[in-house]
Amino acid sequence: MGTAFQPQVGGHEMLNHLGKPIRVTERTLDGLDLRGYLQRDKQTGLKQITPIGYRVFVEAERATDWWYELGQDLSGANQVVCRCAKCERKVSEIDKTPLPGLNPLADDENSRMVREIMSRRAIK
Repeated sequence: MGTAFQPQVGGHEMLNHLGKPIRVTERTLDGLDLRGYLQRDKQTGLKQITPIGYRVFVEAERATDWWYELGQDLSGANQVVCRCAKCERKVSEIDKTPLPGLNPLADDENSRMVREIMSRRAIK
């Protein structure tokens, strides 16, 4: 039994302790923020791990899920899959992109016909 194809979602951008952008899940971003590891970068507006937060992270989070997701040097993963509502909307927008050569109105016409049939079948 195979699994359905799930597009990879880039996650949420933040800055590591060196100011380089990395991607994390919303859950990781919220957890790091709750533990006081993050501050807001004034130039970019992104959350950034503080120098003190980095030192604490390296010692306190060894062998945790965050340790494996972000790495010891906080360089981040190459690809992060985030399941928050914002990222799920991105996935649904990607899925609705029409392929070249196809009629983009065909889905709307089919959807309209299905709605009409369903409304006729509805119990009144």
